[in-house]
Amino acid sequence: LEAEVKRLGLNGAITFHGYTPRASIPAAISACHVFAFTSVSEGQPVAALEILAGGRPIVATPVGVFSEMLSDSRLGMVAAFDAPIDYANVLRRVGEEIMSGARKPEEIQRAYSGRYCSQKTLEAYMGLFQDLAS
Repeated sequence: LEAEVKRLGLNGAITFHGYTPRASIPAAISACHVFAFTSVSEGQPVAALEILAGGRPIVATPVGVFSEMLSDSRLGMVAAFDAPIDYANVLRRVGEEIMSGARKPEEIQRAYSGRYCSQKTLEAYMGLFQDLAS
């Protein structure tokens, strides 16, 4: 993929972050407009939660928890992993929404906080533990 980006002359427009030291994660997130997860297998992607908390949308394949995580369309969109043109079109749509101002970081952060705030998560775990204990 990196070779194809270079061949197309898109260096600087597309970044493959790979491993990012913990201290550099907030800057890496804020330096990007959208994040693409093209996985064919995924568990609970902690990176996706950090990205959403940083106000950036995600385009992901329907693996792991992405379909549930992105069921709130303000957070991003799900695209097929076996249809590259369709995936590219979804990615383009999200990019156009960002460029037009229809998809704003503040709205993504509000949607994320409403759905994944630490207090709600703690309450859900406490409820689960109480159910298990009884």
